[in-house]
Order: sequence, then C-alpha cells, then structure tokens
Amino acid sequence: MPWLGCYGNHEQVCQGVGIVTRELAARMIGSRKPVGPPNGLDPASVVEDFTDHPELFMTGESVDVAPDPERRPISRAEFVDAHVQAGGHGFTDRSYYAYDAGAVRFITLDTVCDAGGADGSIDAEQLHWLERKLEEVHSSFRSRDASVIRTGNRDRYVVVLSHHGYAHLSNPRGEKRADELLRLLARFGNVVLWLNGHTHYNQIVAREGFWEVTTGSLVDWPCQGRLVEILDAGYGRVAIACTMIDHEGAVDPGQAMTGPEMAGLHRELAANDPLAGMASPRALAGTPEDRNVILALPAPFPLKQIHREG
Repeated sequence: MPWLGCYGNHEQVCQGVGIVTRELAARMIGSRKPVGPPNGLDPASVVEDFTDHPELFMTGESVDVAPDPERRPISRAEFVDAHVQAGGHGFTDRSYYAYDAGAVRFITLDTVCDAGGADGSIDAEQLHWLERKLEEVHSSFRSRDASVIRTGNRDRYVVVLSHHGYAHLSNPRGEKRADELLRLLARFGNVVLWLNGHTHYNQIVAREGFWEVTTGSLVDWPCQGRLVEILDAGYGRVAIACTMIDHEGAVDPGQAMTGPEMAGLHRELAANDPLAGMASPRALAGTPEDRNVILALPAPFPLKQIHREG
C-alpha cells in the first residue's frame, strides 16, 4: 500500500515534548533505566522542567539494563534520509514536500517546534515555500492585495497534510503564524482539504474555502482510521467523503499470539482506559458530524480533469 510520511513532534523531541539534549542522548544508550521520578520534583513546573532538561528525569530510582547504541536519538535529517532510502514516501531532501498524484497535489508540512513542547509552529521560510508550491498548481489565484493573478499553470486539487492543525500551531516557544497560514491557504481556491492529527480526537472544521479534518490516534479508543475520498458531486460541486474504519482485530484476543489477536487486545485495552476509553467523557471519537460525513464545496475548476485521470 503506497503511503506518504509526515514529521511530527514525537519524531523530534523526547516523548513528544522534551528537547533532546546531549546529556539525554548519552544516557539513552547507557545501562541505567529510570523507574521512578527524580528527587525534588516540583509538580507545578514538571512540564517545563521536562521540556528543557529531560535528562534530569533519568536521575531517580533506576534498574540496570544492557547498554544499546541503537537507542540513540536520530536527527531530522536522518529521519528524512531513512525514508528516502526506503523509497521516499514523499520525502526528498527536506522534511516538507509536495507530491502529485493524478489531479491532486499533496503538500506535507513540518510543523514541529525545535525549541521543545508538544504543540507546533511554522516559520516564514516554510510559508514562502508553500506559497510557491501552491502557485504551481493554480491557473489563477488571489495575491496578497486581493488582485487576481493568472499563471497558465495546470490546475490540481490541493490537500495539505501536517501533524498539527490550526488550533495547535500555538507553541509559545515558536513563531506565531497559524493565522498567516490560514490567510495564505484561503487565497488559493484549489485547496479543498487540510488533514492533520496530534490531538488524538476526531474533529472537522469548515475553513474559508476548504475543510480541516483532524483524525484521532489508532492507539486510543475507538481505534479507528479515516478513509478520505474526493468525488465529483455533480452540478459544479466537489465532495469529500470521510468514513471511519476499524482495524481487523479479533473480537476475542485469546492469548494475543497472532496479529489479529494482538490487535483485538489493543482494542480491549483502549476501550477500558479510564481516561480515554469507551466510557470516558473526553469523547475522543468526536460528534457524528466529525466522523462519517460528506463535505461539499464548489468545484474550483472543471471536474473533467478528475474523470480523465482517474
């Protein structure tokens, strides 16, 4: 099954939050595994302490384990290179890229904040790159002063992919450009969809000219992915069909020795999670309007191109 990769905060920082310091990197490959919190931990500042100095959390009670150099953290460049060596999966020479498939251009962003913290950010350099990639697949678009620019370029639908969505491009340690990103996307009429995750819950929000679709994590109840299809709805409309899908886990996990049994055990454990399970008030599944829906938009260009290319 072909797939595209996306860089997220759990690839960049420790537990998705802490800066990987030189001290932490050295201790990760060593023989001391922490099993308790450090002494003198202040609950009021625990998140900030972990973000800036995660190595301190390896100084409490511990057990001995075999040292292993393969536990070392990897850099963003190594992450990208590993994907390139395995066939690319969208990546080329950087952690954000554009990938064309038929009548659709997928634009994957890197929203990870290098300064630490779970939430994301995006900088001016990447926004400038994004603007150029959008121009390439628009025969016309609105400039910053709202005038219409005609390019003669071939139109494609645009689907934006990122780990963080609009509401979580809010990292106080990074650049505050979430609104600038929305204004940029709104100037380009072929943008129909922004797919993201991060929050572990399902949510769909109408933006100016496109839909933002956030999908929960497979690890959490209800342990579902999302099938997204772009369709010709007729009468000059395009439709985005969103369908939640279950993994093929066994109803009875048995001894959890096979793949389907292990998947079934995962679903059972997730359902019984007291904080985010089946009975949790957090409602990670979202409302019915965040799940199985058909989202309509005016077609930004004639749909004959979809039929021609499949």
